[in-house]
Amino acid sequence: SLKVSFVIENHSSVSVHYTLGDEKETLPARATASHSSCEPGALVIDKAEPGALRLEPRDGDRIVLRQGAGGAIRVERARK
Repeated sequence: SLKVSFVIENHSSVSVHYTLGDEKETLPARATASHSSCEPGALVIDKAEPGALRLEPRDGDRIVLRQGAGGAIRVERARK
């Protein structure tokens, strides 16, 4: 099975809570988290606009979190 490696970068000024598969995680403001897993499962980001956002991470993804409107988090998927 292939490993899926990706990073989540929090460019906002608040901590962001997310779930990856069965694991609940918190990413502090302006921090970066690297994940590497054979089966990462769905990535669900709390308070994302327009509502909790569910992504299937792909190998080499760079997921950038920015401050959105009204305290929401804007999510952008880029490639490394």
